[in-house]
Amino acid sequence: MEGYFNDELQGQEGQRKTRKDASGKSLGGYDLAERKIVNGADIKLTIDRNVQKEVTRMLSESVKEFRANRGSVVIMDPKTGAVVAMAGYPDYDPNEFGSVYEIEKVSYGRYPNPSFDLLGLTVMVEDSKEGTEYAFDGKRIKLRVATESEIGNPAVPKYKFKNNYGPGAYVNDTIGSLYEPGSVFKAVTVAIGIDTGDIKPTDTYYDKGYAEIDDFRIKNVSAECIGRHTYVHALDWSCNVGMIDIVQKIGKSLFAKYVSDFGFGMKTGITLEGEVYGKIDPYEKWSRAKLFTQSFGQGITATVLQMAAAYSTLANGGVYMEPYIVDSITLGDGTVIKNTPKPLRRVIKEETSKQITAMLVEGATIGFAKKGSVEGYDVAGKTGTSQIASKGKYEEDGAGHTITSYGGFAPASNPKFVMIVKMERPRSAEYSETTSSALFSRIAKYLLNYYGIPKSK
Repeated sequence: MEGYFNDELQGQEGQRKTRKDASGKSLGGYDLAERKIVNGADIKLTIDRNVQKEVTRMLSESVKEFRANRGSVVIMDPKTGAVVAMAGYPDYDPNEFGSVYEIEKVSYGRYPNPSFDLLGLTVMVEDSKEGTEYAFDGKRIKLRVATESEIGNPAVPKYKFKNNYGPGAYVNDTIGSLYEPGSVFKAVTVAIGIDTGDIKPTDTYYDKGYAEIDDFRIKNVSAECIGRHTYVHALDWSCNVGMIDIVQKIGKSLFAKYVSDFGFGMKTGITLEGEVYGKIDPYEKWSRAKLFTQSFGQGITATVLQMAAAYSTLANGGVYMEPYIVDSITLGDGTVIKNTPKPLRRVIKEETSKQITAMLVEGATIGFAKKGSVEGYDVAGKTGTSQIASKGKYEEDGAGHTITSYGGFAPASNPKFVMIVKMERPRSAEYSETTSSALFSRIAKYLLNYYGIPKSK
């Protein structure tokens, strides 16, 4: 925020120019120019400090509990686009910002299997010739990034950043990092299919458990998918084959248009420094495999904020609201500039929004997403577990090799908040069902209580 609004915040120093005599004394009546002091602006955020504090606490606890590398959460008001909370962990103390460079020696008691325990983190070894200088234990040592063989060799002393990410902790992960959202994206695919009229939720398709394209086979995760089922069932049990069936009906050009309207392939425009976005190739360049994989959230990249904005569109009746984090700006002269919600475009029909909401509620009641629910409330939710791309291919399956996420909103009948949770490389479990879902449920329970929302009948 400070980086984005630096000029407005710093104001203007005062200055007066005057003519002086040979001794340096000002000559009265010979002032040449004067520039008055302008106080910097005051900026009030949409962030709720109580929610921010609790979300940050619960996020940090969950990252440690699930032994993840990092995690992030965005909470938005779907009706306005206002960001209520935006948290990432690990973070850093702005009062001691240099502490991100502190390193520690890797202990085999704490990291008995470094190839797994430190996967995705920067691991370093001593190298007096090629290394970069770091302070450690009161002295200076030179370190470079370790090779895979060095990481796995217990005889080689290793070091890591205490916070796991070093200066990478400066990055606001919710807007500054891209990831493949995986199955949370399926809600978008289904909504598009309904909105175009290509499917109805209760239409059926046949799922043989896999789809073949080119030289590879795309499989479902759950055996619940196999057989003739409705698209409601396909979303409940996160069936990849069901999503592929939908996008084949929609077609590349129309699917691409909707994906763009949902805010993917561009910045949200939020007034924060460091926002990135994933580029999407023109649909004419898509292979059939590209179309298929994008339908279930692989082969397409997004930020957590982009996913939150898309879910807000699903929740609020189908209108894309521009995400914003500045409530008002008070200028130095006392003028107040109040921010107002900006509906940018209608993406899906209101009836489509109602139908996809009902499907997401069912998924959070009986499907994969039910561990993200909160007892006594109508919660709409969807899990997501995506593979991690590395060196031109996806890593192997298994705990420590996935990004898990959960997208949802509540109360579904009149949404007060939309939330996206993301966990990177949880090691206690492979899937969102037991990692991101649990964190979503904890935060949602807190929010429903905080806002004083009564339980559903």
